[in-house]
Amino acid sequence: MFMASRPNMFFAAGLTVLIIVFQLLELYRCTSPTNRKLTRSLESVKYSDFISRFANDNKPGKSSRELDTAFNEVLEGFRKARSEKEESWQYLNMVVPQVRTCILSFDADGDVQLMNANAKRFVGVSNLKNLKELRATNPKLYESLSETEAGKSTLYKSGNEFQLTIQATELRIRGNTVKLVTLQNIQTELQKQELEV
Repeated sequence: MFMASRPNMFFAAGLTVLIIVFQLLELYRCTSPTNRKLTRSLESVKYSDFISRFANDNKPGKSSRELDTAFNEVLEGFRKARSEKEESWQYLNMVVPQVRTCILSFDADGDVQLMNANAKRFVGVSNLKNLKELRATNPKLYESLSETEAGKSTLYKSGNEFQLTIQATELRIRGNTVKLVTLQNIQTELQKQELEV
């Protein structure tokens, strides 16, 4: 205002306005690519697309190259975490079927999350989707599995065939409570003890 009110300062006022406009345009030109990279990086995380990479472009400034490097390192970290998670899941899917103990896990609604081959054989259902399906075929087992509290074990007797210990543990997976139940045949142990006495 001061410059515009004095007639001999018009040139200086005009030059100042041009410099300010130029600086604002330059600021926009410099921040736009950074904002696009930041948006692209966050979208990569949001959509689990960790394949994209940020090229170290030849734009002036060390900070631009450092930003590209940092984005690439973050995406590489996510790639490694995803790979390790997949490896752990594959490992679990290979180990669980080999375990001789019956393993069964289900959520609060009774939806079966995991069931190994021994549990399938024992339950007599090869594709158990929900624990409630056992009500019709084996209500006593359904009741024992449902009512066994986390951290405790109960004894289950299946007629004269065998006796099982049922142990339960509760886990929090992705915000959901999952009950992991193991069933172990103790009939042979009991028979050994009877023979020793």
